Order: sequence, then C-alpha cells, then structure tokens
Amino acid sequence: MIFCYDYCDNIEVLITMGGERKLIRVGSKAKFFIIVLVVILCSGCLGGGSTTTPTFGLLVTVLNDATGTPILGAMVKVVGKDVTERETNASGQVRFSKLSGSVELLVEAPGFLSKTERVEMTKEQSITLRLAMDATGTVVRSAQELAEAIADEGLTRIVLAEDVVLEKKLVIDRPVQLDLQGKTLTGDVDYVFTDPESVQLTGAGQINGNLTVDAPQATISSDLHVTGIISILAVAGQTWNDYQSGNEYAVSANNVRINLHNGATAIHFTESAGDNLLFVGGTVERFVADSSVEVVGANQIVHATVHAQGVVFDYSPGTVVGSEIPEILNPDPIDPEPQKISGPRFATVSKRDGAYFNFEKGETATTPGEEDLKLTWVQFGGEYTLIGFENCTGIQFGVHPELVDNDFDRILEQFRTVTVEDWNPSEALDRIQLALYDTLIFKTNTNRLVKMFILEIRGHWQHEDAAAVDFVYLFLDEVDEAPPEIEMVTLVTESNAHISSYIHDGLVEFEIDEDPVRIYFTFNEVVYNNRPLARDDNSGFAPSKLWFNTRAGYLGSPFFAREFVAGISVYGMSPPWSVIELYGGDEGFYADLTDDQGYFFADLFGNEMLALPFEKIVIKRVDK
Repeated sequence: MIFCYDYCDNIEVLITMGGERKLIRVGSKAKFFIIVLVVILCSGCLGGGSTTTPTFGLLVTVLNDATGTPILGAMVKVVGKDVTERETNASGQVRFSKLSGSVELLVEAPGFLSKTERVEMTKEQSITLRLAMDATGTVVRSAQELAEAIADEGLTRIVLAEDVVLEKKLVIDRPVQLDLQGKTLTGDVDYVFTDPESVQLTGAGQINGNLTVDAPQATISSDLHVTGIISILAVAGQTWNDYQSGNEYAVSANNVRINLHNGATAIHFTESAGDNLLFVGGTVERFVADSSVEVVGANQIVHATVHAQGVVFDYSPGTVVGSEIPEILNPDPIDPEPQKISGPRFATVSKRDGAYFNFEKGETATTPGEEDLKLTWVQFGGEYTLIGFENCTGIQFGVHPELVDNDFDRILEQFRTVTVEDWNPSEALDRIQLALYDTLIFKTNTNRLVKMFILEIRGHWQHEDAAAVDFVYLFLDEVDEAPPEIEMVTLVTESNAHISSYIHDGLVEFEIDEDPVRIYFTFNEVVYNNRPLARDDNSGFAPSKLWFNTRAGYLGSPFFAREFVAGISVYGMSPPWSVIELYGGDEGFYADLTDDQGYFFADLFGNEMLALPFEKIVIKRVDK
C-alpha cells in the first residue's frame, strides 16, 4: 500500500517483512523508482490485470480468378488501420499482424478489378481472395492472338493460356502487363516505350529467347525465367526487380537501381552504363563491371571481374580479378565497419502473435524455424508472473539501481555503452527473466551480435498467451549518429478529426472550424522528451508552456515512444481564440526549468534534437 503527502514530494510505503508490517518513508529522489514499480504492477507484468485488446495475425493469398494462379505485386491494404499497404510476393501472399476486431481489406492489382473483403479478427486466420480480370485484359492462346492483343491499345494486360511460339521478334511499344501463368513464350521480346508506368512480367513462366527493355521512365518487376540475355538499355531510377534466380543480365542503362532478390547466373555492366546501384539478394555466379556501379550484398557474388573505376562493394566477393581495384567498404567480413542507420529497430513479441522472433527479418512467427528467440512465461504456482526468452545465447545487464527522476542518461547508460567487447561466448541459456529497462546482448542465428533495450513488459495474470514485450534493438556492427526527426505533425479536433501536416518553409499550418483538442508529433524512431513548446494565444499574455508526453495507449511505455502528444485547451478563453501559435521559447522561457538539458527530444543513443525543425506551428480558426 502506498500513501502520499505534501503533494507526493515524499512517499510512505507500507510493506510486510517476516509477518511484521513496517511503514517506510521514501524521499523524492526515489520517487521515480516507486512510480516505475507501480506502473509495472498495474500493467500486469508482475501478476496484475490487463485490458489489452487481443490481436491476431492474418495471411492473405491473392489469386487470378480465371486461372487460379498467384498474383505477384498485388497491393493489400487494411483500410482505416495504421498499417501500411503491402505487396504480395511470388506466391501471391502477404501477412499482417496485430489486427483486432472487424477489419476491411482492399486488394488492387494492375489488370484486375479491385476487391474489398471484411474479416472478423477473433483468431489467427488465412484467407484467399480471387481477383477478376479487368476488361482491359485478355487471354491469348496463339502467336496471332498475342499480336492482335498487342495491337489493341485498349488492352493493358495479356495472359498466356497456352505455350506460344513467335514467328518473329515481339516488339511491345507500350506498357503492357505480361502474365505467362507458367507457360513458355518462345522467341525474342523487346519492350520499347517512354510512358512513365509500372510493368509487371508475372506468372513464373519462361521466355525461351532474349528480353530487351528500353523504357526510360518505367519501373519493371519480373518473376520470369529468361533462357537468353536480359538487356536493360534504360529503365527508371526506381527500379528493376527480378524475383528469379537463374537469369543472365547485360546492363547498359545509367542511374538505375537493380534488385536481384534471388540472385542471378551472371550480370554484366557494360562500358556504356554507369552510376548504377545493384542489390544482391541471392547468389550471383559471375559479375563483370566495365562501368561504375555500387553493389550491396557483394559477398554473395562468387566471382567478380572489375575493369572500371568507381566500382564499390559493401563486402568482398568470393574472388575479384580485373584491371582495376574496386573499393571494398568492409574488407573483413568477420569484423566489418559499422553501418550507419537512421535509428534502432522497434519490435513487439507476444505469444499471441507468434512467440518466435528473428532479428534479421524483424518478424515474429508462430512456429519454430530460423528464430533467434522464443518468448515464454516463468511460472510460480498457478501464476505466470515473469516474462522472458528461452533458448538464447545472451548476456543480460540490469537497470541501474540508483535511478533518479527522469534521468534517462542513467536509465540508458548500459544500452549506450555496451559493445562487442562485452560479449562472452556461452552455451544457449534456457531462460532469461526480463526486467523493465534491461539491456541484453544476443548472438543471432547468423552469428551477428545485437543488443536490445526493454521498453515495456505486458501480460495477464494466469494467462500465458497474453505475454508480450516491447523493445528496440540494434546490431553491434551498426551505428546511429543522427538526431531524431519529426516525420509528421497531427492535430486532433473536438470531433476527433485527425489532420496531418508536414513542415513547409519552416511552418506547420492548420486551419479548422472547430476547437483543437490535442496535437502530436510522429518521429522516425523511439525518443523521449525534455523541453516544452511555447504556446502563444495572441491574447496579450506571456506564452505558456505546452508539455508533450508519450501518446496514450502507445505500446504502454510511460516514457519512450515514437509519438508524443500534448493537450490543447481553449476553454474559458476571453476573447474567443482565433490563432494559436506553438514554437521554441527563448532563453528566458526555459530559465526556470531546473532540469533543462537544452534539447527538445532525444533518441536512445543520446543524439539530441537541439533545435526544432520548424519555426512555428500555427493553428487558425476559420468561419464555417
């Protein structure tokens, strides 16, 4: 039991020790520790209750209704939810997590009619949606029908229902989606057009010949196998995506980004190419550079030949020969140079959404596979009271025992300072019991070291499947030197309308015909705050202080979040408000803040936002 007096500057705690009750008076310096303990008790991680809404995962498979085959590149959106749209893979699938209640899906794909579907998320589910072909598409079974379809400018999607042998080279002079549906098109195919469109070559079929693309404003995606050479003469800067593994490329384009998601047999950047970016997502047997190119994933290249300057590899290929020496950013793959990132990764692991977690993918799973961690409860009697990880190779650092009020530098001291040298090889631990603000170092199943900071622990008394932990993590071969960034400013009105605005020429402006209720910042990473903004109501009085706090309901963490909110009250203002301005105060405005550190927000590494990225936020009242 906890008693407060003198406005809680001092706290009295009633405890029981050995059957004897004692009343202990605790000073204000320990107040933060007591508050954190109460938050943990109330959140349920030490046996308390929880009102967390259950969430579930959803696997969506999108098929061509006419042929029953998967549709690559269909966009699936969860309407009205804070979930970005996702693109189906070569199997026609996307996966969503943490969905609850009634959700509406919107599915769209080029050449098909869009479709909506409502799903009641009361359990883990898998659903299949079949899309009907748009009237602008057609099915062909012969070379003649294919030629007629190409000539018909009203058709934008062509599907092969049979193998087709061309009598001459097929020249496609406009952005037509070609869906082979597992069939073979024998002959050479040229795409030559200037329209700024997205073209998809889908159906996991085969072109038995050469494929040439000269489309300087187009983005191309392909999951076709080409037995000849794929010649890229020109495509838009974003991008060429290949989902096959055995193709051979000749690239003479400039300033393009090529993604080989599953590798390639060979890729040759000719003398006429230059300043390209290549992403290697699988094994590339042969790589030849006769022009400048930067390669990410170069350690998956078996044999590289370099005859040009300006060739940059992130890691060393298997072998490198040639007349020029490439630049290798990380010459020693065992001890690579740190890679700069914009911020640590955020993750939630729960037994309900999937207890298995993979650091590299940043994903949870419901079944074991390539996971790094498994979430578990530690049971005492009939209660599940402590959350932890099983089967880990890790080291744990407890939070500093002498925390003081809002001293985040002390809270984050271990997370910021532990390094690779703090790692000691050991056998996999059977179980790690987590505590709030712990720092842990793990070795992943790919032998990379990663450190983790525990943001929040959540659960439910006697309910094992409610276990969940929120954390951020960072690979120890990465560094973060950039201060946090405000991605968006959102104003909420009395009717609960959410109006988002970006920063333009130093200003963030809102015009509304009702009263504002709250305003919040969305950041690019997890942060904590320090300074308030100055609020000026143009009433003649000095600006007041507007404090921001973690947005209510955001993951449960009382101090760290990606969104920070402040309430805006206009009640009792005389005369009625017309303009509200928010901005950074001057030196005198912050002079009375005894704990002012001189920054507005800071990230987990101590990178500080010393100056606001805007001059002023202006909220104007306009007549209806």
